[in-house]
Amino acid sequence: MALKEVTITKLSIEIGDIEYSGAVELEAKDKKELSDLATAFDKAQAAYAEATKKLVEKAEAIGLEGKKIRKQAAAAGDTTDAKIRKYAARVGLEVNPRGKIPGAIKSAYEKAKTGGKLQDDEK
Repeated sequence: MALKEVTITKLSIEIGDIEYSGAVELEAKDKKELSDLATAFDKAQAAYAEATKKLVEKAEAIGLEGKKIRKQAAAAGDTTDAKIRKYAARVGLEVNPRGKIPGAIKSAYEKAKTGGKLQDDEK
């Protein structure tokens, strides 16, 4: 009977807002490839940060002013989504309490918003 020695490695890789993790049998070539990719990713992030800094500096140098803009969040707990769901319930449109809100309901909400037909808790 032959015994095979197996090494289990616990890994955790965060990319954006997603974490990949687990305990895996990792071969040396895969470990090196992961390490090389992570290094390349870190270098790319650093280059992106430096390019962003230079772009902002140039924009400000020529007189542009920056202001924070609100990007619509995709999360189910987003306050805009909660307001759309309240509006939909009030006017009798069926929408799930979680998940993606159908475009037709978002359009109806926007139309009501521009028409001044939202209640205070829906604005």
